[in-house]
Amino acid sequence: MNTQGFQVVAELSQAFLNQIFQATWTSGGPAGAPNTLPHSFDIPAGTIIGSYTLDGGQVQIPMSGVSFAMAPPINGIDVTLGLQLQLQIHNPPVPSASMFIMTADVHALLPLGNPPGTINVGLIVEGLPSSSVTAILTSGDPFDANLGAFFSEYLDVMYRDGTIPNTIPMQTLSQFGITADVSGDIYDDPNDPARKITGTIAADHAHATISLPIHLRLANISPVGTLPDPIGVLTRVDVTAPFSVAPNGFTIDLSMPSVSVEPLTPAPGVEGTNYSLALTNYGFIGAGLPFLLSSQIQNYVTTLVTNMGPQTVTHPTVGQIQDAIAFAAWQQLTSRGDINVWTPQTVGPVMINDTAPKALANSLAIGIDAGPGANRDALTSLLPAGRTFAVGISASKVLELVQNQMHQPEANGGFGPDFPHTPFVVHNVDGHNARLTRLDPSLTTAIHMDGDVTVINAILGSIDVDASFTEDVGLHWAPGPGPTGGQVLVPDPGTPDVSEGLLWWILSFIVGFVTFGTVGAIIAIIVMAIVTSIANGIGSRVIVNAVGAVTGIGAWPDTLPNVGTVPATFENPVTISPDGILISG
Repeated sequence: MNTQGFQVVAELSQAFLNQIFQATWTSGGPAGAPNTLPHSFDIPAGTIIGSYTLDGGQVQIPMSGVSFAMAPPINGIDVTLGLQLQLQIHNPPVPSASMFIMTADVHALLPLGNPPGTINVGLIVEGLPSSSVTAILTSGDPFDANLGAFFSEYLDVMYRDGTIPNTIPMQTLSQFGITADVSGDIYDDPNDPARKITGTIAADHAHATISLPIHLRLANISPVGTLPDPIGVLTRVDVTAPFSVAPNGFTIDLSMPSVSVEPLTPAPGVEGTNYSLALTNYGFIGAGLPFLLSSQIQNYVTTLVTNMGPQTVTHPTVGQIQDAIAFAAWQQLTSRGDINVWTPQTVGPVMINDTAPKALANSLAIGIDAGPGANRDALTSLLPAGRTFAVGISASKVLELVQNQMHQPEANGGFGPDFPHTPFVVHNVDGHNARLTRLDPSLTTAIHMDGDVTVINAILGSIDVDASFTEDVGLHWAPGPGPTGGQVLVPDPGTPDVSEGLLWWILSFIVGFVTFGTVGAIIAIIVMAIVTSIANGIGSRVIVNAVGAVTGIGAWPDTLPNVGTVPATFENPVTISPDGILISG
């Protein structure tokens, strides 16, 4: 374990962070409380997306769409929001384009840092550039998927606005020695497939065909009796023209049409009866009617569509849609403020001067209270396998706590500020007095105590006996007493190693003195100081009893403003090494 010059390093796994993000989303609600992720938001009317203007839009963000990944290159987190969108289009070019139902993934690259004026750690959105939020349509190009419907509906629009006329204006036919008035109708009846304009696009999008239902009639035929009067036919005219699709729309170039007339059929009523009669009973003039009428129709339609020229329907590009979604999401994120991840300032007394968050590949490390040469960028993961959070306390910090407690006044459980220059004397321990002359702490795989003690008047009531001892103390977590919860760190003293050659009772006295007496008592106080320092150093709850004594701590600063609680529990073992103490859960 290497805290890289920080007194304490706290670390959260992706799994723990995911709990925080879920709590952040849960607390966001429809209205979106500050410092949270919203459940939904609206896109205002008047929003422009490419060539479209919106009447409004609604965006839903289900919890299943909220995820994240660590983003070490920006020392932050890539938050993914899976959006479900409904966009209402103002004055759409075709009915099918009046509403778009889409899904999109928004990626927000949010840097880690300290919200202004705090030592808290959060995702900083204040001042976030809009380029940090991007969107990808996961439902695909809404226009490409509906291209055929849009094209067909656009033909209906052309018919309604008169670009494709409803009627064929009156003309005079002069052919085969007869004259006649020629007129007709172009139909587009949505309720009658036979009278519906249709449009089809080639699979390769290279050309498209418009099929126009046409009714043509001859009337006022002269000389009278040359043909039955009036005559009417029905047919379809197929106009094939170059077609192209661009990212922002499609074009059919009617200036270059290929026009073909399908076989003629008799019109309903007397017009059709007369047409059938003319084909069989009026000689070559009647027999030539199909050619004559087809030519008339073809010439008219060719002139009509050629004069229309290229017809283009525009729409927003996928990129423009994605940019608009990303911008709307950016506005929502930045309007709610920084998203808290770790908030020690919200819980009890805090003894933290500074914090330095670092995004690792699979976790978040937080350097706490930088010492000389502290290097956030050198932090690596401390998490034991299977744990979701960890706290590493540097050896220098642990030994500082031990020394501080040892040099407390005797009234506070210490050996005095001048110890060991002034030895600590213990009176009447099992009828004997002892003088503690040295106690040197260090860290090995335990809290190691190396000391010297003098048993006063141990032999013949006048001879002092000096002895050396060592003691290794481990640690483990246990539930805090009473109903208030929390956990306590409990010392696990081993059997002291005492100088050889001592009388049995002196050896027994020193073992008791170290394990259960003065040294054991201060070890218990030192462990409580470590517990309190952990709580104050990471901002977790400190639980005290009625007389103000610490009875336990919370495992993590589980209270997040505007969010709620994120429960956590320390787990055994507690790992002690020459580098410090590592606790995790």
